[in-house]
Amino acid sequence: MNAVAATLPVPARAKLGPFDLIEHVAEGSHGPVYRGIQRASRMPVAIQFLSDPDLDRFDPARISIASPTILEVLATGIFAKVPYVVTPLAFGRTLLGPFDDRQRSPVEAASIVASLAESVGLLHHHGIVHLRLSPRNIVLGDAAPILLDLGTSRHLRHGQAECTRLPVDATVAAPEQWLLGSRLTPATDVYQLGALLRLCWTGAAGGTESAISTRLLRHVPNSLRDVCARALATDVHRRFKDANQFAVALRHAIGRGQTHTLVNWWRKLFN
Repeated sequence: MNAVAATLPVPARAKLGPFDLIEHVAEGSHGPVYRGIQRASRMPVAIQFLSDPDLDRFDPARISIASPTILEVLATGIFAKVPYVVTPLAFGRTLLGPFDDRQRSPVEAASIVASLAESVGLLHHHGIVHLRLSPRNIVLGDAAPILLDLGTSRHLRHGQAECTRLPVDATVAAPEQWLLGSRLTPATDVYQLGALLRLCWTGAAGGTESAISTRLLRHVPNSLRDVCARALATDVHRRFKDANQFAVALRHAIGRGQTHTLVNWWRKLFN
């Protein structure tokens, strides 16, 4: 348990506005997470206390993000001088989690990441960067992946945010996230999306655009490999500028990849 959880005076059934705080259930990357309930609707909620207050953190009072593929922030506030974020309690398998044992084709994995990129693109359109696109923050919904942890995303100022803490998940972190004080932009999220795609294909973390061709499995079509490599460029300026641009390129590559798969199938059938 981190320092915030150890010192936070949380009595049983504490009231945080319209929510009742019930019990501590997990340690999140930003602080302890509690199970709670919204008194009026009896809806179960997750309440995460944040160990590192940030003035640029997402504020639902400033911008309303309404999307079925992004978990809504219901409320924010301060309890015992510690800021907190309230969201619906998310259920389901997380991407690449212990219960996600499905074997996906390269095209199917790319389709999941493309859907996720479109959700992140909505954030970028509103001047927000997520910065924590790790597999644990992606729940596999019936129709599309659902993005969690909007409450710890950041508002951009003049197109950028300052790196104020080192990344929690090294498997998807962009190079600039390892340097405190560096500029974080939508291209930082693009790198993380590329890293997620690489993880789905290979299960391997690390590597850069120069290593992508040798790290990926041979059955990944070149069109998909090229898009992933550009997203993973070490130089921020060589990446796609935002998640929307990445999603368009990936959707186009998926179409070419499906054609590639069909041609290979026909070759095997008649050889």
